[in-house]
Amino acid sequence: MSSVGRRTYVVHAAVAAVALALGVWLARSLAPLSTSEPPQQRAAAWRMEDLQGRPETLGGLAASLLLVNFWATWCAPCREEIPLLVRLREEYRERGLEVVGAAIDDPDAVRRYREQLNIPYPLLIVRGDAAGLLREWGSSSGALPFSVLRDGKGNIIATKTGPYSESELRRLLEQHLAL
Repeated sequence: MSSVGRRTYVVHAAVAAVALALGVWLARSLAPLSTSEPPQQRAAAWRMEDLQGRPETLGGLAASLLLVNFWATWCAPCREEIPLLVRLREEYRERGLEVVGAAIDDPDAVRRYREQLNIPYPLLIVRGDAAGLLREWGSSSGALPFSVLRDGKGNIIATKTGPYSESELRRLLEQHLAL
C-alpha cells in the first residue's frame, strides 16, 4: 500500500472511531433515566398545581378516558380548540370522559381565561420543566396544543400535536368509549 493510501486509510479509520465514540456518548446522554416505571406512570406523577396553588397530579383522576390537553392562553390554536373540548366533555362525560387542561402559563392569565370562557373542566398549571413534561407524555416537538388520551388504567392510547378537529376527536372518543 502506498503512503498516500495508508494515510487515507488511517484518516478514515480515525473519523469512523470518533463518529462511533460520539454516537455511543450521545446515545447514553440522551437516553431517558433508567426507571422501572413506564413513561405514562412517570408522566402521571409529575406535579402540577391547581388554580389555587395546591399541588396536584393526574394519577388520582379516575375516568374511563382522560384527555389531558396541554395549552396556554397565548396560543391561538389552543384557544380555538377549547370550546370543542368543553362541548365534547359535556357530551361524553356520562360515558366516562374527563378533560383536564394543563396550562403552561401564568396562573392569573389562566384564571381570567377560565372565567371568560366558563371552562368547566379542571385546569392545572405546569410548573418547572414544561418541555421535559411534554417529552415524558410523548411530544417530540414541544408545540402546543398537545393532547394525550389515557385509558382508565393510565395507559397512553393516543397523542396529538396541534388542535383536534371535531370529527377526528369524536371518532377517537367513540372508538375508545365503545370498548
